[in-house]
Amino acid sequence: MHGEHGHEELLALCDALLEGTLEPGGRERLEELVLSDAGARKFYVEYLQLHAALRAQSGRLGEESLESVLRSVTPGRDPRPSPQSGLVRGWWLRAAAAFVLGGIVTGSCWMLARPAAVAVLEETSSARWENCTVPTQPGARLAPGRLQLGTGLARLVFGSGAELTLEGPAELELIGRDLCRLDSGAAVVHVPREARGFRVRVPYGEVTDLGTEFGIRVDREGSSAVQVLEGRVAVRPGKKAGTPPMELVSGEGGWLRSDGFERAAVGEGLVGGPALSESEAAGVLNFTDEITTRTGQGAASYVWSPGTNKHFSETLLLLKNVRDQGFVRKAVLRFDLGAVQGKELDSAQLTLNFIRTGFGYAALSRDSVFAVYGVTNDQADGWDPAKVSWETLPAFSPEPGGVDSGRARRLGTFRIPRGTVEGVYTVGGEALVDFLRRDGNGLATLVLVCETEQASKESVVFGFAGNRHPTLAPPTLRLRTVLR
Repeated sequence: MHGEHGHEELLALCDALLEGTLEPGGRERLEELVLSDAGARKFYVEYLQLHAALRAQSGRLGEESLESVLRSVTPGRDPRPSPQSGLVRGWWLRAAAAFVLGGIVTGSCWMLARPAAVAVLEETSSARWENCTVPTQPGARLAPGRLQLGTGLARLVFGSGAELTLEGPAELELIGRDLCRLDSGAAVVHVPREARGFRVRVPYGEVTDLGTEFGIRVDREGSSAVQVLEGRVAVRPGKKAGTPPMELVSGEGGWLRSDGFERAAVGEGLVGGPALSESEAAGVLNFTDEITTRTGQGAASYVWSPGTNKHFSETLLLLKNVRDQGFVRKAVLRFDLGAVQGKELDSAQLTLNFIRTGFGYAALSRDSVFAVYGVTNDQADGWDPAKVSWETLPAFSPEPGGVDSGRARRLGTFRIPRGTVEGVYTVGGEALVDFLRRDGNGLATLVLVCETEQASKESVVFGFAGNRHPTLAPPTLRLRTVLR
């Protein structure tokens, strides 16, 4: 945006937006101006913030002098323009004066200038806000503006129906009912069918929903990890509208960087864990086979310690580690390897979809480490998911965060940070590959436990999508095999 003419056009478009008279073509032009120029973005956010401030002052418009009201909502101490103030300062004053005078004459100007809400801040968890240009109270209706979340979680519902859970530290710019920009931090986006087409812009591209749930994380350098949890997304690298998008489906992911988009297999850190390094992302192998706990004779279940009397689920695999009697939970998985019999296993990865259970309190929980064990006794693979119990769990141990090490091998771990409520977590490596290679009956049983002891029985109950979850994929083994 260059010159006074460009500024005047931006101002006119902003006024039309606030008055509810902006046509579809004008919305596209406003978006183009705001996204193409940092100065335009700054003016856009500040101008809308001005209207919000004026609305807050509207109750005393008839009692205060014009100068005093202008001083309370315009930059600087003196509301009168000066030769050095510049165009932007002049617009603040002009808009404020028009707003106040209109309010005095009609008593309802604030209603005409009220910024159109594009989202609602539904709920927060342990949230600490920093420099925000929109309200941060749960339930607040949010006009276009900026959110900066220092710590904790915040869930927003956009006007389109899309839900976005922001994980601090993060910076998010609200642009429209179906558009936002994530400048840093992580977010998980759930888009119902009616909100299909919701977009998240990041420093080096854009992700468009095609009916899905996805996670996205922007690192300090501006690179973005994208992971599809369910459904499909279109990823468009770069800032030019003509750049062709690439489609990702459930379980796929990759990186949006300054030099374009790089596909990657599902890897720890794409969502919910530490970011992959450049070398790690480049070295991830493509998988040739996918097996879930719903495949063939596969199964998934969880068990609970005696005395547990609440918090159960038909769709989730629940886990918890606490010293109190009752409330301990462990999960057990079985994979049918028949589809890869006769093939040479080269690499393997277990993928789990972590999701909020609504049981317990995250504020009472800790950063938690989870471990995956492989049961080494093939005769234990015949467990019944409908009948398996605490003491009949394969490789059972009474320890809340352990198994019988004489009957199981530790294959890997992952960590879920305190306050995180959803994401994708993976375990892979040579230990898992070797365990699967040694299988003798075409069935592989894994036990999942939380190794970190929680301080209170009221701490959060962790949940992973099981075989009956209506939207998320169940536990999945992704394998790279070659014919012998």
